[in-house]
Amino acid sequence: MLVYRLHNQLARTPLWLRIVLAIGWYGFIWLLTEWPQSTPENTWQVIQQSGGPEEANTVFRTSSHFFVFGVQAILLLFVLDPTFVKDKKSITIALLGTIFLGALDEVHQSFVPGRQPRALDVFKDGTGAVIFLWLLFWVKSEMKKRFYPAIEKE
Repeated sequence: MLVYRLHNQLARTPLWLRIVLAIGWYGFIWLLTEWPQSTPENTWQVIQQSGGPEEANTVFRTSSHFFVFGVQAILLLFVLDPTFVKDKKSITIALLGTIFLGALDEVHQSFVPGRQPRALDVFKDGTGAVIFLWLLFWVKSEMKKRFYPAIEKE
């Protein structure tokens, strides 16, 4: 019953709030790009001081791209479809929108001292978006199997 109520609450979220959440999250990403401590050199220094291997910096930075842009993809899909029905058009728009925002973030980085734009980062952003959207629908599918009577009809 809880799952059904959560599903209905999400469906009733006002459009303006869904838009504010998506824009606010991208604002957070924008601020991370501006933050001097988030350069590759600075994160590497922190990892070095902790005694971590050099590969840890790559794993941390890649995971960061996956996470922040994966969440961005889910929030963009939430703007388009608050019930998260597998609508190919909404999913495609959310995915392409996330890749666009990833590219925009790389352009932004070209103006930030100590940062450099990289096409590979846009690829990481898009990959994170695909993984998170897949996970969203996988979790929804698993919940539907487990609580089938509660969310049988969408």
